[in-house]
Amino acid sequence: PDRILQKREPLTSAESRLMRTHPVLGEQVLSGVAFFHGEGLRIVRSHHERWDGDGYPDGVAGTDIPLAARVFAVADALDAITSDRPYRRARRWVDAGRELVQQSGKQFDPDVVGAFVGNEERLRAIRAHHHQRRRAVVHRRCVARRHRAVLLERRLQRAQRFRSGVGPDRLVAIEHHVDWI
Repeated sequence: PDRILQKREPLTSAESRLMRTHPVLGEQVLSGVAFFHGEGLRIVRSHHERWDGDGYPDGVAGTDIPLAARVFAVADALDAITSDRPYRRARRWVDAGRELVQQSGKQFDPDVVGAFVGNEERLRAIRAHHHQRRRAVVHRRCVARRHRAVLLERRLQRAQRFRSGVGPDRLVAIEHHVDWI
């Protein structure tokens, strides 16, 4: 729930238990999607398992965790560490890399962390490209939103100018048109 995801304070034990249900809930929700049947559902269910067996929901360890879930766990942690959260600012990529290496063999599969380290430069480039594209999309949306706001303001001004000499039917039509912008 958003009230927990957006919380700035530490989670209570009840909130932590609730958050730990999301892999199973995700598996249940996606069970109706044919694309996820089989290995896909196992990945969704297992993405919070830990290499050392201290994860959830099933407490499986090592190679009993699907490889794709082990890869996803590293990618998810990298994104979580380098993204702003309600309770903390994003950390630098280098800090995230250090954290992944420190948790290698504990939280994360050492081979997956090794692959991350070996491809770090390429992964950084992919992330930078993604963020540039995202900023461009956000910029275009802001420009389009401002443009629509200007058009709406002009139409409202026109409607107000004509309001005094316009019959009720025409005024309703103008206001209806403005409402649909």
